[in-house]
Parts: sequence; structure tokens; C-alpha cells
Amino acid sequence: MLWERVSNAVLIPAAFIAILWVIKIVETMTGISFSWLGIIPRDPSHLSMILTASLVHGSFEHLKYNTPPLFILGFAVIYFYPTASKKAIPIMYVLTGLILWVIGRESVHLGSSLVIYGLASFLFFSGIVRRDIRSVGLSLLLVFFYGGTLVMGLIPLENGVSWEGHLSGGIAGLITAILFRHLDPPKKYSWEIDDDDDDPEDTKDYYRNNFFN
Repeated sequence: MLWERVSNAVLIPAAFIAILWVIKIVETMTGISFSWLGIIPRDPSHLSMILTASLVHGSFEHLKYNTPPLFILGFAVIYFYPTASKKAIPIMYVLTGLILWVIGRESVHLGSSLVIYGLASFLFFSGIVRRDIRSVGLSLLLVFFYGGTLVMGLIPLENGVSWEGHLSGGIAGLITAILFRHLDPPKKYSWEIDDDDDDPEDTKDYYRNNFFN
């Protein structure tokens, strides 16, 4: 079971990243731009591109920059939430594109950073809504390693960066974290178990027999 969890957490993000690199290599070799697969907000002809926008990148540098966080966050979500991730990731993927199509400025939006922000948001808010030590720890690590970069990506400071796409991913991650918060329940450790379930009568008998006789 553990090996299956680890292998899924490694192979699924790796396969997705491999697809991204193949698409970019084919685009470069053929000299044909795939930017038309990006999302143009509120353009009915581009509504279906919510399924393809995260697969194409403006440059190899763009793809290279997105690859490490995409793998790390993908591994974390799939490993720590093996059941929830099967439902959360597909919904998050589509919902991110749909939100972007509604709120984005009139431009071509593309790149896997949409997925990255969705995964990061799912991890962070899962730690909050689940209130378990494992998820909170993941959230703190996420903030420590990516907090500054992720927050800056939500601010419209740099031209050519789809901050609306990042925001859309963040919203989708929050929604899916809430929707699937009851899946993959946290493990209870012995020191976390509350002793308040003891029978009050048993407690009274204990003190009566040991201290009042």
C-alpha cells in the first residue's frame, strides 16, 4: 500500500510534466505556436481551452521554472491525500480555467502555474480546514518554501504574468480543500486521544474506593 502511494505520487506528476515538455519540444521543432490553446477570457470560442491552457508555455524558461514546484506540490497532494486527490485535482484543473475565463483580463493566459497555484492552495487550506497536525505542518512548510513567491504571483506587478490565473488556481484550491475535507481523515496519535469519554460513574467509584474508604 505504501509503495503504491509513493509510486502514484511520483509517476503521476512526472507523467504530466513529461507531457508538458513533449508539447513544448514539438512546438519548437515544428515552428508552430500553440498559444492559441490558451484562454482568452469571455471569448466563447476559447471556453474549451480551459482544458488545454495549462499544457502550453510561452518559452522553455517558463516551463523550466514551473517544473520543480509542479512536481513537489503534485507529489505532496497525491501522497498525503490519495483519495481526495483523485477527485480534487481534476475538478481543480477545470475550475481554475473556468474562473480564469470569467475574471481574466483580455489576453492569452497559459502555463502550468495555474495548476501550481491550485495545488498549493489545496495543501494550504486543507491544513486549515482539517485541523490536523500533518496538514498544518505541510501548510507551514509550504509557506516557508513558497510563501513569498506565491503571494507575489497574486499581485499584478509584472507584465506578461497571469496573476488572474494564479488567483483562479488559488480559489479553485480553496474550494476543493473544503469540498473534500472529509476524505483521507487524519491519523489520530495516542497522545491526541481525549480522555473525556471516561464514564463519570467510573471516576466517582475510583475516588470513593481509593480516597474515602
